[in-house]
Amino acid sequence: MNRFPTIACRSLLRTRPSLLTRRLLSAKPAESQIIYTSPTEKPVRLLKLFCVSGTALTFLASPLLLFADASLPLVARLTAIAFATLGTGSTTAFVARYFGGFVSFVRRDPQTGDLTFATTTLLLKPRLTTVYDKAFIVPAERPGAKYSLAEQVAGEGEDGAEETVAQTTDAEGRVLGRWIVRWEQGVGRCRAAGEVVRDFQLHEEMLTEPIARAK
Repeated sequence: MNRFPTIACRSLLRTRPSLLTRRLLSAKPAESQIIYTSPTEKPVRLLKLFCVSGTALTFLASPLLLFADASLPLVARLTAIAFATLGTGSTTAFVARYFGGFVSFVRRDPQTGDLTFATTTLLLKPRLTTVYDKAFIVPAERPGAKYSLAEQVAGEGEDGAEETVAQTTDAEGRVLGRWIVRWEQGVGRCRAAGEVVRDFQLHEEMLTEPIARAK
């Protein structure tokens, strides 16, 4: 049976978090344990904000550039707009891809051992991904990420059975996506249902305890 427990945490961290992180942490009673706080959360947030603002400004300014300076040939103006749009768009896409799983903090429920990873989207919307079993946290293959949710694991699940091993929610607790495993002959194959964060970028040396099972 799938379980979706409420994870709580405390508001005192080793490094001072951003206002958004403090709001997320203070939203729950002080029960869970913070085992990781990112030392570079604020610079990454500023980088995302800069990229989004730059892309929006480019699209808004493009019509002005097209009609403002009539002394430039139309081809030159269109070329300038194309290069500006391509430059800001590619930079924003890179930041969205590379820093999409950037982890602000990790908290552990002392009773169940569940781990919750706090991330934000490119538009700085909070995402909380709770993993219910460390066996499904593996080293990441994607550049920039340290850990990922496993696509396949060995286990002793009942053939044909499915269970949720991780889920992603927004700041209000609405479920956005789940990572579901289906067992067949001792092998669990995982799939996403909805929008689930499955790659996590963090500084491993800042963890106060391991988050993945030893091999």
